Amino acid sequence: MRRTWGLSVVFMALVVGALRHSFALAQSPPVVLNEYLPAPMNVDWDGDGVANNLDEWIEIFCLSDGPFDLGGWMLDDIRDGGSAPYVIPAGTWIQPGAFRVFFRKTTGISLDNAGDTVRLLRPDGSAADQHPYYATQPDASYSRTADGGGVWTLQYPPSPGGPNLPATATPTPTITDTPSLTPSRTATSTRTPSPTKTPTPTRTPTATKTASLTATPTLTRTPYPTTLHLSEIMPAPRWVDWDGDGVPSPDDEYIEIYNSSWTTVDVGGWKLDDRRDGGSKEYRIPPYTFIWGKGYLVIFKKQSGIALNNDGDEVHLLRPDNVLVEKVTYGKADYDRAYSKQADGTWTWEYAPSPGGPNLAVTCTPTATPTPSPTPTETETPPPTETPPATPEPTETPTASPTSTPYPATVRLNEVLPAPRYVDWDSDGTASSEDEWIELFNYGEAPVNLVGWVLDDAADGGSTPWQVPADLWIPPGGYLVLFQRDTGLALNNAGDAVRLLGHDGALVDETRYPAMGYDRSWSLTDAGDWTADYPPSPGRANVPGTATPTRTPTVTRTPSPTRTPTVTRTPSPTRTATMTRTATGTRTSTRTPTPTRTATLTAAPTPTPTVTPTPDLTARVVLNEILPAPHAKDWDGDRQVDSRADEWVELRNLEARAVDLAGWVLDDVPDGGSKPYTLPPGSAIPPGGYLVLFGRQTGIALNNDSDTVRLLRPNGALADQFVYNKSPGYDRSYSRVPDGSGNWTRECEVTPGEANRLLPAPTPASGPPFMDLPLARIQAVGARIITQGQLTAPPGTASERLVFIQDRGVGLAVYLAKGEYPPLVEGQWLRATGRLRDYHGELQLYVSGPGDLQVFGPEAPIAPVRIQTGEMGEAWEGRLVVMVGRVLDVERRALWLDDGTGAARVYFREGGQAKWPRIARGSVARVVGVVSQYVQRMPYVGGYRLLVRTDEDLAAGPERLPVTGE
Repeated sequence: MRRTWGLSVVFMALVVGALRHSFALAQSPPVVLNEYLPAPMNVDWDGDGVANNLDEWIEIFCLSDGPFDLGGWMLDDIRDGGSAPYVIPAGTWIQPGAFRVFFRKTTGISLDNAGDTVRLLRPDGSAADQHPYYATQPDASYSRTADGGGVWTLQYPPSPGGPNLPATATPTPTITDTPSLTPSRTATSTRTPSPTKTPTPTRTPTATKTASLTATPTLTRTPYPTTLHLSEIMPAPRWVDWDGDGVPSPDDEYIEIYNSSWTTVDVGGWKLDDRRDGGSKEYRIPPYTFIWGKGYLVIFKKQSGIALNNDGDEVHLLRPDNVLVEKVTYGKADYDRAYSKQADGTWTWEYAPSPGGPNLAVTCTPTATPTPSPTPTETETPPPTETPPATPEPTETPTASPTSTPYPATVRLNEVLPAPRYVDWDSDGTASSEDEWIELFNYGEAPVNLVGWVLDDAADGGSTPWQVPADLWIPPGGYLVLFQRDTGLALNNAGDAVRLLGHDGALVDETRYPAMGYDRSWSLTDAGDWTADYPPSPGRANVPGTATPTRTPTVTRTPSPTRTPTVTRTPSPTRTATMTRTATGTRTSTRTPTPTRTATLTAAPTPTPTVTPTPDLTARVVLNEILPAPHAKDWDGDRQVDSRADEWVELRNLEARAVDLAGWVLDDVPDGGSKPYTLPPGSAIPPGGYLVLFGRQTGIALNNDSDTVRLLRPNGALADQFVYNKSPGYDRSYSRVPDGSGNWTRECEVTPGEANRLLPAPTPASGPPFMDLPLARIQAVGARIITQGQLTAPPGTASERLVFIQDRGVGLAVYLAKGEYPPLVEGQWLRATGRLRDYHGELQLYVSGPGDLQVFGPEAPIAPVRIQTGEMGEAWEGRLVVMVGRVLDVERRALWLDDGTGAARVYFREGGQAKWPRIARGSVARVVGVVSQYVQRMPYVGGYRLLVRTDEDLAAGPERLPVTGE
């Protein structure tokens, strides 16, 4: 009995252990595949100076809440074949929300251009994530539509080491009537139309077509921008960790480029070099590296490989065609001193280093401060500590009431940013919720030590209060910016409180902010009022917006995130290397003033909130913008694309005062639709400001095609309403122009929480760019283009308005809108002008009328490509294929085939030319058709089918299946 009982215990322990292991494997992995590029051709993706097959790469995205060690995890391609798995070395860390790119020259993984599977394996060999593909395009990547989630697409531009975004920032090639052989600045350098004015850009279908065409539009290179300049150079780093990797080293050398225009510029292909006749090898900036308007790009030595001489050197900025744009020559450099360009174009060593920010002169204060010398000494021996102005000895001061030691009255809350989204405010390489920040300001004449002080949001709720660690000083006239990654305070976007408390819990300062727009800050003005109308200025004085906005941190699409290290814990008005906040966490001893505290200072009074809690029944608050049909964008910033939660309604306050919207009601159609949403207490909207309410908050579901949006006052009176009878389009909005009072239109940019802006008027002289089908398929939805291909499926295959064209191994669905079109037959060449759209998951070119379609004489029809039934998917969408399989099931208008690799649905259109066949289950059939996609409801995942064109597309197959031999 004893032995039996022991064996039972052992058996149960093994079962429980196995269940725990299985449960652990079933959990969402902390890291996932995010993007991969299997077919490099013309682009040097790994930056080694050579474009070859070693430029293949795989990108991983981190979903965990903390840093994650990838050590032991594996990258692999197809299971039980292909390349040997690559084991990631121990100590390979990835930060939350960050990216990690692995090139083939490191992993040895060779991805097959004809189709393969990319797999991410746990250390135990189980698959954490995988994605199969069945075709490739040169220098095109497979990307998730949302980082770490979403569906896979081939339509986004490659972005190794950066977020996956639609191709909206790439400059659009212009059309001219002059043939050009200049390489295009698009994803391939050879896809320009032929200068012989033939109907196709790269091939002449027949010699007779030449006479029927006039002035074929050709791609010409967009002129190189003239707004790029060298701005700052750091030749001799020593003590400061400028690149933020945790170690001061020679790799902290950097070169900074500045974009002086307000237009975003793609600097991919531009080059940096030192001496032209020697020195380091020139560095070519990777493709899709953008510098936003009035923004900076900092390139460190570990990225560029350029070694700058400490005794003097040259730095060159060159265009992609090797034309020299700017040359800077410098002499002997001191340690951690930057060579900076001044406003008049001359260069100086006298400015404080400011990588990623404007170059400013060092200003000196007349009184001694507890800051270290701007230039560290050779011996690294701290100079004698200077003390603040004389203060009384820390003796007890009699007070009228029993209180703790008074706090200095010179520290206050100065600025708060609760809703970061697009800007990497903390410069860690990723724009995330951790970019929330709170800024303190010391307006006194003495430094203040905040040891033991507390930051908090709402009293008795919200986040856990954060206590300031030891020896955190604010110099006189200085600023201290504290990010969420430091404090852990999560500020509500819809409104919250921020409180500064003394070490005994007494309130020192407090502010309450309303709902804030993305990347907008709540700022204290010189008059003592708080406003949402100032541009964000972390570490600097709050000033109203001017014609030249303050340059704030910008998102740079660099392959490896360029963290802009700050020598200071927060920027100080003098921009000197004070209050060091390097990744090493070290502070020089000169930062600590004398440990005495002034006991005679009193705490600053608590400001009175400006918003009254009483609901306002007469305020002029109106509807200003609505977005009813989200599709591919995460509008509410929760890292999930949701067709309901990401809907939003924007309100505008037309009053010159703040308004409390508590008790106001948002609703759709009267006596129907969604349940009305009543705004809770504290729903304040600033003077002239905006309030964005998302579907996940209100529960209101707006119909995409038609609905009513109503805003009601607390007494039930109608404040405003808007009725629409047509969808504005996916991820498009209806907006008022001008804000709050103008007519409603769909012709605006989408600007939640910001002023409405009309889309730029099209230039009459320009038109949509011409591009071949492989390039057309990777454009963003909504792009207006001209493309052409050979007709493979005439009208009637899927509908009387839908046809399919194909060229260069790529297919595309073309929808012919209202109007009479000429007869279309298989083999004809079609040139179509239209706008790309996503119709229930399928990419289509929407042609608005017969005038946008040109038809040329037919050629021999395109032969179908043989694929397996299990391969039918996105990679084959729009292409003519042939499959052989056994009939598994027969539906009313479809049948299912399987050759042993997976089932595929074959669809026969009712009323089409292909008659419904009499075919028995279990028989083998050979089917030709066009791969299409249609999914009834969002999200549009799967739903691939083979559209049969005519009766000739279906025939009896061989007796045995070619795959399994059955």
